Amino acid sequence: MNKKILLFLVILLIVGCKEKVIEDKESKAIISEIQGNVEIYSNEKWIKAVEDQDLSLNDKIKTGENSTAALILHESIFVEIDPLTEVEIGSLSNDNTILKQDKGTTWNKFTDVAGISSYSVQTPTTIASVRGTEFEISSDEEASTLIVEEGEVDFKADNEEVIVKSNEKFMVKREKLKDRMTKKMEKLEMGLKDRERMAKRVEKNVKRMEKVKERVMRRAKMEEGKVKELFEKTKKGEISREEFEKRTKLKPNAARKVFEMDKKVNREVERVKQIKTIKEEVKEVRKDLKSKIENNVENRRLRYDEAKIRRRIDS
Repeated sequence: MNKKILLFLVILLIVGCKEKVIEDKESKAIISEIQGNVEIYSNEKWIKAVEDQDLSLNDKIKTGENSTAALILHESIFVEIDPLTEVEIGSLSNDNTILKQDKGTTWNKFTDVAGISSYSVQTPTTIASVRGTEFEISSDEEASTLIVEEGEVDFKADNEEVIVKSNEKFMVKREKLKDRMTKKMEKLEMGLKDRERMAKRVEKNVKRMEKVKERVMRRAKMEEGKVKELFEKTKKGEISREEFEKRTKLKPNAARKVFEMDKKVNREVERVKQIKTIKEEVKEVRKDLKSKIENNVENRRLRYDEAKIRRRIDS
């Protein structure tokens, strides 16, 4: 009988340890928001991507036509992966997380809530390195185009390097110069479509950041509703951060991440409001421009008809 009880206690201990590991687990790389045909290359084979699947170093993600996904690194770097794009996790180091982008388009939001020093996206022609910003990069074997929505990006191509600032757009193209290939960097104008696309990405990312905040809060050793209640009390100053950590039993780093992510979310919500205002202004400008064009066309038609009538009278 004693042996059976002992065995039962051992099993309970093992299960309890496993549950603790799952509760405390911090995903370094996770894929979510899977739409359409999205595949993962892991352990030397392509497999169908699964929602909230953990990924590892050197894993690849490939999206098909009309297919998209989101990649979250260190619970602080958010990558929106567009259709017909292929990326690889090149490094998960805290010193420099690297995403290799062979082709396609990604939108990247880098926050500094997890102690990650820097983040780089490497394409066949360029390297884009950031420290707290958001940007879109499109690439293939011949060219790479970078649009910076916020912050600054260190954009490199061979020996040429430029700091691309907010609301700037640069392109690097491979060109043949006599008997060798070279890379040419040039600045482009951001169009209305670029700005509208960036605005939509920012809006979508607010939900991702909220999801990560809630994911971290679920590591607490108490009911989710009580955690949120304590979180709100801490924000209002009714209890201290130390008391919040003590009562939720969240690790200091996880607790800090929750509060920092909350700040980032609130800031992004305000940005979204500003963006919506800008979008309405753009809509009005387009409406006014369309009206002017239509009036101009109508005036030209009337002048043409008038000239036509005059010619008939003169003849």
